[in-house]
Amino acid sequence: METDPQAGTKSIAEDRLWEYLEGQLKKQGQADATEYLRHFLKPQAGEPVIRGDLTMVPFDMYHRVSDYTSKLDASDGSIMGWHFQVLADDPGDAIPAADALKAAEAEAAPPAGAALKVSEYERSADAPFFVARWEHEENGIPVEMDYIHVLVNGKSGRPYALYRKWHTLDFKPKER
Repeated sequence: METDPQAGTKSIAEDRLWEYLEGQLKKQGQADATEYLRHFLKPQAGEPVIRGDLTMVPFDMYHRVSDYTSKLDASDGSIMGWHFQVLADDPGDAIPAADALKAAEAEAAPPAGAALKVSEYERSADAPFFVARWEHEENGIPVEMDYIHVLVNGKSGRPYALYRKWHTLDFKPKER
């Protein structure tokens, strides 16, 4: 098993980087923010550069701008839902509801049997957002608990959340 001879150097450099950043926050009176630092920043150490008796480790620094959550169906890996908060930020109701519905339909791709039940702007904490909700119906009969729900930022026109619970019905008679 081959190991990276510079791994120890990179690890020490990353420890020093965190110490430095946390120290800077404390100097600025932001000591409480240090516990969130590792959640929002992701340093990636480059290859160490040796100059005489000095070893320098460059870092690429990545910053988390938003959380993204998703839910997958364990049986087939299909997407059951997702929410991308950064797309919900800076909400509005500037685009017409018909255009927001088109964006929701493009994201949801409602299958046959989907009946549009909600298509309107709503408000939460005085922030507007567009909601489109389809429910599953077969031969005019509602299929209990099946739905597709999409949230659209009415300012940008971009969907920022999708929730799906849908199954295909099997009408073939079976032995019980």
